Amino acid sequence: MDFASKLTKLREQSGLSQYEVSERLGIKRPRYNAWEQGISKPRADMIHRVAALFHVSIDYLLGQPEDAADMHEKLSTVGELFQAHGFTVKLDLHSGNEQEETEIAGADGRTLLKVKVSELLFHAETVLSQVKNIAAAEEEDWTEEEQNMIEAYKKFLRSQRKQRPENS
Repeated sequence: MDFASKLTKLREQSGLSQYEVSERLGIKRPRYNAWEQGISKPRADMIHRVAALFHVSIDYLLGQPEDAADMHEKLSTVGELFQAHGFTVKLDLHSGNEQEETEIAGADGRTLLKVKVSELLFHAETVLSQVKNIAAAEEEDWTEEEQNMIEAYKKFLRSQRKQRPENS
């Protein structure tokens, strides 16, 4: 698949319009449209921004397959991280497809979150935090209103922590 086709596929999978993507990248829509049409290609700095926006590697965007052994090692490491916290990442280590969705399950085997492999690889700690929050909410049986109050209180505590002098 060429760059233009991948770009179109990623945008459509994310549910964004060309206008929304161009806004997020800080460019005009006709320029972005030219990329999707294969009329022109973005500069190197814009390729970095596109990769970050869609949570994919630059290698994926440019069609350079990641070394299978490297991908397997990264996925194994991420799997071990989640396992250490009592979660299971259900994925095919041999597929090598960063755009595939994988499931993260709790100790009881129930799916807590579905996430793209690329997002899991590049934002493992953030995804782990989300999974922990989902698991804790299910475990405690909090109502949505109570969960919102808890999150608001956490934000308040963080703001207070930032305002405290260093030596206290």
